[in-house]
Amino acid sequence: MLYQLCKKKISLSALMLLALLLWLVPHFQSFAGEKKNSANAKVSLAYYLDERKFNTAAFTIASGRTFYGFSFWGFTDWHGDHEGSRDTTMTRSFSEYRLTHGGIGNWLNINGLAAQLEWNTFTPGGNDLMRLGVTYKHQLGLPWLDQKKGWLQWRVFPYETDGNGSQISLIYNIPINARLSLTGFADYNVIEDADNRWIVEPQLNVKLADRISLLLELRYNEFEDANPNLDGFAPALGLHIQL
Repeated sequence: MLYQLCKKKISLSALMLLALLLWLVPHFQSFAGEKKNSANAKVSLAYYLDERKFNTAAFTIASGRTFYGFSFWGFTDWHGDHEGSRDTTMTRSFSEYRLTHGGIGNWLNINGLAAQLEWNTFTPGGNDLMRLGVTYKHQLGLPWLDQKKGWLQWRVFPYETDGNGSQISLIYNIPINARLSLTGFADYNVIEDADNRWIVEPQLNVKLADRISLLLELRYNEFEDANPNLDGFAPALGLHIQL
């Protein structure tokens, strides 16, 4: 009974969140009176087969400058159970959404410096967390590419609403050639009353068509690894579609 209720809550909350985002982001332009196309949203979908016998469905949304100079980015991942039956049942989810504003960078005359507010939530369990910090994004010159450049984004969150830690993070996008790129992140979580823990997910992207890519992802999560019933490391194979 509790298991079925959790599944229904995940499905209902996910549908409500998707509906809100799909309605809200196209309206950011009218909220701010920005020029046309300045707040166009980019939406993508992905589906992964994890080596630990569960599947993951992912929804990602991003916008440029929206209301009052903020930009918006976020995702929701829906997962099956570890060592599941490889069916399409999703029993848990993780969401992360960010608001970023470059006002601090403009004030200090540092291009790429911004303030960022991040919201995380897990289901089942209703574990919500917010972080506040700064981020610095810069281009990465690549000698083997003449035109396309990669980038690195460094993030520091000294404040978390749980009052129990902080986070340092690196996000990257490194083109290899016209069809291959390496993307991903490494989060280092500083925890006051427990061991500090990494979450690392590098991903190789293989462009198959204009809006379709094959994904090979490595997943390492020390929070899962600390649980004797879970395995924190596994590869996953996926397909990504840019809408």
